[in-house]
Amino acid sequence: MIILRVSYFRLESSLLEKTKEMWYNKYMLTLAATPIGNYADTSARLIKKLQEADMILAEDTRVFIDLLKRLNLRINARITSFHDHNESSKLSKILDAIEKEDVVLVSDAGLPLINDPGYKLVQAAIDNDVLVTCIPGPSAPLTALVLSGLPVHKFTFEGFLPPKTSSRITALQKLAQEKRTMIFLESKHRITRCLEDMNEVFGPKRRGAICRELTKQHEEIVRASLAELVETSRRQQLKGEICLVIDGSR
Repeated sequence: MIILRVSYFRLESSLLEKTKEMWYNKYMLTLAATPIGNYADTSARLIKKLQEADMILAEDTRVFIDLLKRLNLRINARITSFHDHNESSKLSKILDAIEKEDVVLVSDAGLPLINDPGYKLVQAAIDNDVLVTCIPGPSAPLTALVLSGLPVHKFTFEGFLPPKTSSRITALQKLAQEKRTMIFLESKHRITRCLEDMNEVFGPKRRGAICRELTKQHEEIVRASLAELVETSRRQQLKGEICLVIDGSR
């Protein structure tokens, strides 16, 4: 029993030291969530961090600069592009930079890494004992989930399905018996075909929700069976950013 108490104390002390190191060390990698549509969702902590940062990694520098303009925010940090096509090639330079600079990673909208670049960077940072923290905030998949009216206690995020019909159907067939609520992302150009394939594979009575333009002025949530969602998509020309939330198998 004494040994267990000592081990627990050592573990607790180690965690405390790591926490102190994080908050007293200026140089670290911060994953920062940005608004998904409503700029009023920008947190005070995010603004403070952007003003203090030395380097900001942005998925699209043009989108990030537009965010700064909308927030009327001036920063001194260097802004550099960081996306799927250059993530691997920039890892070494970024890790070197974090040794003497405060680095922040942002995506175009929402929380970095969730269907956005950054996973390789975080893994490399952890492997190199770089401090990594997060400024949480808006997330389209989670916002869609809680607005869908479907079970939220267990869910899975599937991201974008394959663009080709045959590959998409194969992917859906693998999910046909999934019991957890499923969250998908889809483009306005493929939403109808995607729903038609879901209707075919999951069945017309399966419940779902189309969640689009979340947090924006024209936010819309359509909750219905897949058969009804197909008709809605065919009848309306759905625009904007779209999340699909589909009930699990019963």
